[in-house]
Amino acid sequence: MLSRLENQGGATNFASAIQTAMEAMFIRSRGDRPSASNVIVLITDGTDNVREQEALELAVAAKRRGITMVTVGVGSEVDVNYLRNLSSSTTQALFVPSFGDLTSKANVIVQASCTALACKYKL
Repeated sequence: MLSRLENQGGATNFASAIQTAMEAMFIRSRGDRPSASNVIVLITDGTDNVREQEALELAVAAKRRGITMVTVGVGSEVDVNYLRNLSSSTTQALFVPSFGDLTSKANVIVQASCTALACKYKL
């Protein structure tokens, strides 16, 4: 799946992504279980340019609900500090030079996602 990601262009709206995960995915009626861990992985090649402050607030709310936030910045146009602030920890803010490098970093992304979950998945 990671190998098929490509730059789509356009706006970057993390607030919408986080809000959708919290309101439409991580809910019991959609199969969420209290004993299951929830992880949001945001992959971006740019800076958030829609509802930026709201995204930070939603990330805080998500983390308070126990959702692990992992960010992956692709390329040189990402806002490193912003992605670190969105992430659950600085070790869960990852950076790769290009979309082509995502596949080679897949295990690192999985482990960053699993850090809080104590899982031992490998690809």
